Amino acid sequence: MACAVWALAPPVLLAPPARTHTPALASWLERHHLSQGIAGFWQANSVTLDSGGRVTIRAVRGYPVPGLNPYPWELDVALDNSRAYDVNFLVATAPRSQGGSTVTEPMAIARFGKPRRVYRYEQYTILVWRENLLSVLGRRQAVPARQIAPTRL
Repeated sequence: MACAVWALAPPVLLAPPARTHTPALASWLERHHLSQGIAGFWQANSVTLDSGGRVTIRAVRGYPVPGLNPYPWELDVALDNSRAYDVNFLVATAPRSQGGSTVTEPMAIARFGKPRRVYRYEQYTILVWRENLLSVLGRRQAVPARQIAPTRL
């Protein structure tokens, strides 16, 4: 068994990482002059890395409460400054897409309203608005109160 593990280790350890679509997405965003945006966790981090920081995307999530909210433990506070950055697009993916947390087109429209422009690129939908999404994202969303049944004494 040890020989089998030893024989199989080099191909496993030396295999190139699985290719993702984010390098192409990063290039597409750059070509369309979209440099400051938001997306689900996986796309946000991958695109920012793949573009060498030329496209900076902040990560948002649609849970634990309904609506889009920033990841508080993943966000560089300086990047959340709506006076310094004009964040005007969102990268949406299909529900339950590969690559972790997803942000869907309906979630984005529910939070930010109707976009000025919508692009489709590979499996992504890129929504662009006229306003800075950071100023909207910074506002608290109203969370519906739960109906609590009265208790009997």
